[in-house]
Amino acid sequence: MVAEAGVRVVVVVSAVVALLMCAVPVAGREGEVPAGLGGRVDAHVEEFRERQGLGGVAVVVVHRGRVVHAAGYGRDALGRPVSADSVMPVASLSKSMTAAAVLWMVEEGLLGLDDPVVEHLPAFDPVDPRGRRITVRHLLEQTSGLASQGLLSPDRAHKESLDDAVRILSGMGLAAEPGTAHRYFNGNYWLAAALVQEVAGVPFADALRDRVFAPLGMGDSASVPAGAAVEGMAPGHLRVLGMRPVRGLPPDLSTGSGEVVSTARDLGRWLAPYTGAGRSASGEVFLSEASVREALAPGTAGGDYTLGWRLLDDGRWAHGGTEYSHLAQQLLSADREWGVAVLDDTFSYLDTAYPLAAGVLDLAQGREPAPRPPANLYLDLALGAGVASSAVVGAVRLRRARAWGGRLAVRPRWRALVASVPVLVPAGVVVWLVVLGAASGAHPRTVWAVLSGGLVPAGAMVWLAVAALSGVVVAAVRWRARARAGAGQV
Repeated sequence: MVAEAGVRVVVVVSAVVALLMCAVPVAGREGEVPAGLGGRVDAHVEEFRERQGLGGVAVVVVHRGRVVHAAGYGRDALGRPVSADSVMPVASLSKSMTAAAVLWMVEEGLLGLDDPVVEHLPAFDPVDPRGRRITVRHLLEQTSGLASQGLLSPDRAHKESLDDAVRILSGMGLAAEPGTAHRYFNGNYWLAAALVQEVAGVPFADALRDRVFAPLGMGDSASVPAGAAVEGMAPGHLRVLGMRPVRGLPPDLSTGSGEVVSTARDLGRWLAPYTGAGRSASGEVFLSEASVREALAPGTAGGDYTLGWRLLDDGRWAHGGTEYSHLAQQLLSADREWGVAVLDDTFSYLDTAYPLAAGVLDLAQGREPAPRPPANLYLDLALGAGVASSAVVGAVRLRRARAWGGRLAVRPRWRALVASVPVLVPAGVVVWLVVLGAASGAHPRTVWAVLSGGLVPAGAMVWLAVAALSGVVVAAVRWRARARAGAGQV
C-alpha cells in the first residue's frame, strides 16, 4: 500500500510539473513563444500605428504552424474597430497563393514546373517565338522575359477577363530570353492564373478556393474582381499631406497577381504550412515539405525571387502587397519557425507594412525592434512646404500680373508667349499625364488612382495641381491685362 501510494504521488507530481512547463513558456529558450508576446506586440503595433499616422491595422503571428497572436488596431474607413477578422485586400500577396495552387497541381501530376506553358494553355499563342519556351517555373519566378513596355505598354489597357489578359500578353514581345533575367511583372501571374483555370477546368477563383483556401480553413478569403463590393470590407485610405481621405479600389484586373481579399486570422492559417513542414493549422498535409522548399528556393536566374516569394538578404522570406488604398506584408523567419502578416488600410508612398511586420517578427524572436522614424510624416512636411511655396509664389505673381501685362503690351506677341512659358509648365505636365493616362487605355478610375498617388506621392500631385492652377490663373490675368493695355494705347 505504501509503495502504491508513493507511485501515485510521483505520477501526480509529474503531471503537475508537466502542466506547469506547458503553461508557462520559458523566455529565451530557442523555438518557444516568449512569455507576454501578445502584449508586447499590441503595444508595438499601437505605437507604430500612431507614429506613422495609419488608420486600421491587423496583425497575425504564427509559430510552427499555429497562430499564437492575431489582433486588429484602430478603426476602418467606416469607423468600425479593426479586428483580426476584418476583410482587406492582400494585393500582391496573392502571387504566393497562386503559386501554391500551381504547386498543388504539380503534386497531383497535372503539370510540371518545367513544362512549357503553351502545352497546357492553348490560348497563349505568343507572337514572339521565344515565348513558346516559357515554362511554368518561369512564370512563378518571373523570369519569362515578359515585361511592361512603359507607360503605354499594352498590358496597361483595361481588361475584363483572363481571356483578355492572355490575348494581350500573346501579342507582346519578350524583353529577354526566358529564364535569363528576373523582371517583376503582373502579367506572369495572369498567365499562371489562366493556366490554373485551364487545367482545373473551373474559374480561377473557384480553383483557388478549392485548392488553397478550403484546405487551410481560410473561410473569409476569396479571389474577387478588383473594385468589386465585398461584404464586410471597408474602403481604405490614401495618405496625403498628413490626412487620410477615404479611397476605394479601381476596377483593374489583377486575377492571380492581386485580387485576393483576406483577414489577418486567415493569413495566419495561410502561413501555417510554411512554418509547419507543409501542414495546415489543423495538422493536415497541405503541401509536401519538398514543395514548400521548392516555393522558397532561389530562382534559376540567380535572383532573389522564388516561386511567389522573395528571399531577403538576411535569409528571411517575404512578399509585399500594394493597392491604391491598402498595404500588406507577409514575412517568414530564416529558420521558418515564425511567420508574420500585416494588413494596413492606409496607402502611403513609403511602405509601412514591411517595417511593421519586421518589428513584430523581431519581438517574436526575442529581439528589440529597430526604431522606425515617421518617414511619411517627413515626406508630407516637405511636400506641404512645396505646396505652400507654390501658393505664395502664385499669389505674388497674381498681384503683379496687371503690371506685367502693361509692360508687354507694346512688345511682340511672341515675347509675351515666351515669358508665359515658365508659369504654364506645371499645367503642361498635368495635361501630359492626363493624355498619357487616356492613351494607355486603362479604366478612368485606374488612371485617376495612378495619377493621384500611385505614380508619385499624393502630396506631390497636390503640389503640382496647385502650381498648375495658380500658373493658369496668373497667365490668364496677365494676358487680359496686356489686351486691355494694348486697346488703351490704340
